[in-house]
Amino acid sequence: MTNSSGAVSNIASLTVNAAATSTPAITSLSPNQMTGSNSSQTLTIAGTGFAVGDSVQVTFSGGGITTLQILSLSATQIQASIVTGAISRTWAVTVVNANNVASNSAVLLVFPPPPPTTPVITAVSSLKAANTTQTLTIAGTGFTPGNSLKVIVGYNGYGYYYPVITATATQIQVQIDPGTVARTWEVEVIDSNGAISNVATFQSQ
Repeated sequence: MTNSSGAVSNIASLTVNAAATSTPAITSLSPNQMTGSNSSQTLTIAGTGFAVGDSVQVTFSGGGITTLQILSLSATQIQASIVTGAISRTWAVTVVNANNVASNSAVLLVFPPPPPTTPVITAVSSLKAANTTQTLTIAGTGFTPGNSLKVIVGYNGYGYYYPVITATATQIQVQIDPGTVARTWEVEVIDSNGAISNVATFQSQ
């Protein structure tokens, strides 16, 4: 630098250091083990050194790398949305920061969902042979109440759907007008997951 008189100062140096960045590190995943699903689930990643600009990358053997949508982020926790599919897989989860520095790879175990429970009818109430609307009570196990739960009641090889009044995991009630003829009836339940029960019989007399 030169002043108005032409004198020149000494030269001083200025050192500029790059801003320090933390390397992300994963300590745990939750849930782990995860039940596979074709719908989105939330994966919680605990660790250190997380920061704005991080991305979460996942892959499995034979698959490509997928970048997950981040739902929330702090220095020690990331929540991300993942669709695993409903099959068994071992996933590798990595956090990559804005400088493209990757964390350790954490293992996420995914198992298929359990098969649907098959409904089982254990007992059915009897009805009076009359032209009146009556309540038929079906007891059993493995019923899954839902809008698509169906009950088929019939005789001589013919069956009809009857309206469900109430349904729990162990009991279903339907309304039926059995008519005045005494008969042996057959009943089965088609659960809301599509599983079909055994066929049970009851009497109108």
